[in-house]
Amino acid sequence: METTKEEMMMLLRELQDLQQWISNSLHEITLDINFCVFENSTAIYGYVSLFSDIVGLSKSISLHSTISYEQNRTQLNYFVEYAKKLYKYGKRKSKTN
Repeated sequence: METTKEEMMMLLRELQDLQQWISNSLHEITLDINFCVFENSTAIYGYVSLFSDIVGLSKSISLHSTISYEQNRTQLNYFVEYAKKLYKYGKRKSKTN
């Protein structure tokens, strides 16, 4: 079963909430979100990393309307969890510097 347009918008809003959370943090974390509308489908692409990343800590996500909502939801949950762990890592790293 495909992800509906409304469900894709919910996933996008959650990524935007994550973006707002990151922008309120005091750490240099980047989050890029691209929302793409194709003829018969919709896609959301995201990428998160530490701004001054030297060790390669980053993660990307691809959410597609052609995939089931459950699969997209699982991917989004992992992505948000990773972003929050990256935030904690950046916070620890800045304390040691």
